[in-house]
Amino acid sequence: MHWDEPPRLLSASSDVGIPTLLTDHDGGVFVASLAGPRSHRFLEVAILDDFGATFPSTPIRLTAAFPTSQYGITNHRFASNGRGHLYVVWEEIKTLSDVRIYLTRSLDQGKTWATHPILVSTPEEGEHRAHSPQIITAPEGRVYVAWEQDEFGVGNREQPGEIRKADRVLYVNRSLDYGLTWLPQPIRLNETGQGPVASSWPQLSTDQKGNVYAIWLEQEGSNRTRLLFTRSTDFGMTWSGPRVPLDLSSPFKGWLFNPEVRSDDAGHVWVLWQEMAPGPKGWQLLINRSDDHGESWGTQATALTGPLQRGRRFRDVSFLNDMHGRLYVAWDGGPENSEEIFFNRSTDFGATWLSREVQVGR
Repeated sequence: MHWDEPPRLLSASSDVGIPTLLTDHDGGVFVASLAGPRSHRFLEVAILDDFGATFPSTPIRLTAAFPTSQYGITNHRFASNGRGHLYVVWEEIKTLSDVRIYLTRSLDQGKTWATHPILVSTPEEGEHRAHSPQIITAPEGRVYVAWEQDEFGVGNREQPGEIRKADRVLYVNRSLDYGLTWLPQPIRLNETGQGPVASSWPQLSTDQKGNVYAIWLEQEGSNRTRLLFTRSTDFGMTWSGPRVPLDLSSPFKGWLFNPEVRSDDAGHVWVLWQEMAPGPKGWQLLINRSDDHGESWGTQATALTGPLQRGRRFRDVSFLNDMHGRLYVAWDGGPENSEEIFFNRSTDFGATWLSREVQVGR
């Protein structure tokens, strides 16, 4: 392996966050990282042309929508459509009871950015606490953002002598014109129940035909956490119901963690998740698939890990697919074997996998 030159400094900030790296089809390379004091963070975007050969002089600085917001930009996500359009979405704490999701965009490979950030979460005044945005892009200018939001419904209003509790539900908003305009009201993906609802880990995937897929974890009251799926066939305007409980395809009925969703243009959808099974079965890595745009699913999920992959801790997992039916999943060996890396793959759209995982490194 050969590198053309020694490493060079992209940011001179004394307090730089974990960077995000993106590329496009025209040789652009983009690196974004939080910087500045923790009381008021901003985002620095460094632009490298010619596949990283041309080094930037000064990173572009993106700031919060309001100078008085607490902590500035937090929980940001950085996305590209691969054609020079860049998007940054983040959580912004205006007050403790007013937390919104904002987005800014560039249509010229990051050289210039929108003058004012765009509010994509609930626009009304009042108590809104939106958290943890996720963003994906799709062809022809489509952009989707999902997030968690705390809400106080009729069933969880504060009563005398009781602690006020909120439901945490999920919302999605979308743009069909490269992030310029958005739905005036975001769409809620799930409903509240008799007990308090706690939703987390929203993840999105889409294709070129207007199908959008969403998954998340949801717990109602003291019930076991569920892994739920829904889909839209009209570019995110309406969503299917009832939600599909993919956790029921697992034989373990354990503690769920870090679900991921992928899809292709032929109607295949895959959902991968980690599960901590009770007893000696321990950690599991499972996948389920649909071949008809998420309309139907396998009755039993496929376990990608063999008997040696046990333990009582979750892992770091990487999941990729291409448009030709090849899927790749890699993970580390867990806290007891942190230097080991394992791998499994499918070449037939997830129908079959290697009989056992392969160790690819230490």
